[in-house]
Amino acid sequence: MANYRTPPGDGLQPLADEIADLRRQIRELQSPTATQIANFTPTAPITIAKEAKSVSFAIPGSVYNDVVGMSIPVPEGYSRAQVLALESIRGQNLINVATYPNDSYVFARLRINGVLSPVSGISAPTKNGDLANATCTYASVIEGLTGGSLLTISGATSGLTFGTTTSPDWNSGAANSAHLAVLVTFVR
Repeated sequence: MANYRTPPGDGLQPLADEIADLRRQIRELQSPTATQIANFTPTAPITIAKEAKSVSFAIPGSVYNDVVGMSIPVPEGYSRAQVLALESIRGQNLINVATYPNDSYVFARLRINGVLSPVSGISAPTKNGDLANATCTYASVIEGLTGGSLLTISGATSGLTFGTTTSPDWNSGAANSAHLAVLVTFVR
């Protein structure tokens, strides 16, 4: 005890120095290193909304043809997509009623990455000159995607006339239109 000297001031400086050193060490531990920054991969989902429109097309009888579509690039590092798509078809029945007197219908169906949706929308019955409207909504999870590839979504349509072996095509007309709205969320 004889060699102890009281530091100048109020005697708390060694304690203040120790606290300052502890704060510096905590700040250092809280800061990421260059390696941690380089290894950081963002994991947030990416959501994309798109819309497409098509007009003046023929509506095929008995076969689903794509009439509106889009391709969305898959972001790097993402392998799954949650897809919600809505298609709306409007067509004008220009089928000769003398040849085909029975009711005709328009169908709307979605295709995601080449796979036709198991559900479809159907219009009310129409005759020559009538407008027909059909909508289809479909949600799907697509797995196994790779960054840089394309996710394709399209709206397909078909016409059907009852009482015929092969339904006739609905002629192309300005009243025929298709709208496609898509919401895609890419997740890792």
